[in-house]
Amino acid sequence: MNRYFVPVYADVRMTMTGEVEVYAPSEPQAVAKVQDQIDADILSDDLEMEDAWSGSMLRYELVKHIDGVNIEVDTAGVHVDDLDEVTAEDVLRADVDELELLISWDADSLAKQKAFLETLIESGSAAA
Repeated sequence: MNRYFVPVYADVRMTMTGEVEVYAPSEPQAVAKVQDQIDADILSDDLEMEDAWSGSMLRYELVKHIDGVNIEVDTAGVHVDDLDEVTAEDVLRADVDELELLISWDADSLAKQKAFLETLIESGSAAA
């Protein structure tokens, strides 16, 4: 008697949708902001995406790593939330959150940047 590991293959075809909240003065600028987040790989991993046909839910963090996935902005589905008043504080908070995502705060990255800058300083001192 032997123990076997038998692979199971699933060819999954789903269209996942989710909504990203952004503040912008116009619809084209809102679309551009979300596209920029996708391109910079800073779209929130916590974004819940749903397959309308099956009702299956996946977080964006998982969806973006599916082999061959094509992530696009649905320009036909953009809508304005006119129920809540937008304040300057809301917009500022969203801008700060987005900027924080663009900045690498991890210690390893900062240590490498520091070492690189110190090397430049040392090479500049040696040349002088």
